Amino acid sequence: ITKQFSFRPPEEAAPSRIIMVSSLAHILAKFDIDNLNSEKWFNDYQVYNCSKLANILTANELSAKLKGTGKY
Repeated sequence: ITKQFSFRPPEEAAPSRIIMVSSLAHILAKFDIDNLNSEKWFNDYQVYNCSKLANILTANELSAKLKGTGKY
């Protein structure tokens, strides 16, 4: 079973998809660039919301970088 899920080089994996999971919580995110590690203040809901926003921003950036490569 481990061979079935083993890593394959990118050229063997195309076409492929990258799936990221998020939620509507990103809408409520207030991204504080000066408090990325929650050292100044901590709110569990805001941390969750920001993590969902970060997922979406990462997905958008990755999509832009992989556009036209057959990996999306």
